[in-house]
Amino acid sequence: MGAGFRTPDDRGSTFEPPLSVAIPTQDEESNIARVLESVSWAAEIVVLDSGSTDRTLEIARQMGARVFQEPWRGFGKQRQRSIELCSSPWVLALDADEAVSPKLRDAILREFQNGSPPHAGYLLDRHTRYLGAWFGSRGWHRDRILRLARKDRLRFDDRIMHDRLDVDGSTGHLSGPVLHWSYRDVGHHMEKMARYSDLKARQLFEAGRRCGQPTAVGRGIWRFIGGYLLKGGFLYGWPGLVWDLLGAHGTLLAYLKLAELTDAEGAEA
Repeated sequence: MGAGFRTPDDRGSTFEPPLSVAIPTQDEESNIARVLESVSWAAEIVVLDSGSTDRTLEIARQMGARVFQEPWRGFGKQRQRSIELCSSPWVLALDADEAVSPKLRDAILREFQNGSPPHAGYLLDRHTRYLGAWFGSRGWHRDRILRLARKDRLRFDDRIMHDRLDVDGSTGHLSGPVLHWSYRDVGHHMEKMARYSDLKARQLFEAGRRCGQPTAVGRGIWRFIGGYLLKGGFLYGWPGLVWDLLGAHGTLLAYLKLAELTDAEGAEA
């Protein structure tokens, strides 16, 4: 795929790991070049698009990715399908608004240079950029995700949102973060919360969860206390306060919508 990876003792040779990168997309022209550039050293990059109307596909093809177009199935199912389209024995699953840091790139390549890595999967640290701060590096706000694994040992669940990678076998940890640009600004944060709260409420309802409005309010309050005070959001200063206030708002929205679904179910009974 890319130009390969050089180390001081490579004597001019390049090393390309047997690794595919799987990236689901939809209207990601502002992000796609950054993530593709960060993994240009991989043997293969697979982009699975679900109806982009911007320049996402054009940019991905120009940068050498294998591009597929299929309907949206939901977060977990779409991610799983992108993995199925990969041809390498190892897969790194990324979102379009993420990127591999140089430190993580080097850690991944070192793991492959002595042959097959010893674990079936690897946990990666993720740092999220928000209002000028990098979240995920301090306090209990540390974010660790399982995204690198042998293709024959991994599977994403089919949850509506917040899909999770499961691996059959041992897991290790690699240093160096996945960099994440989840929100462009506060307005984008609130826009995504409104959309995701619908999905979260539906996911909870389908899992058998029910609640009333008092419970919803309590969930929102606890989300702020847990994030800002217990998990160390205050360590990030003003951005931490905004992050956890809006996070509490998003939780409140999701559970209020769950309360509405609960009431509607009761009215139909």
